[in-house]
Amino acid sequence: METTREFFKLFVQFINTADDNLAQQLISPVAKFYVPGQAEPLQGPKGYLMIISMMRSGFPDIQWTIEDMITENEKVAVRFTMRG
Repeated sequence: METTREFFKLFVQFINTADDNLAQQLISPVAKFYVPGQAEPLQGPKGYLMIISMMRSGFPDIQWTIEDMITENEKVAVRFTMRG
């Protein structure tokens, strides 16, 4: 469980800073992200950074915080609050 908490602590740091080094550490190169209005999914760290950039274009001061985290076996559910 501590490993999961550490991962999400870094993940929140990543999405709040759009740090490319953290993106490379945390986002799988084969991960796909489906975005409304995009014909093809975005992929990997670069794709996730594009999503963060889209969010920041509307909310330049956007910040995420973790409110709750539940783990069960190999599944994790996290509730975030986004402010901007």
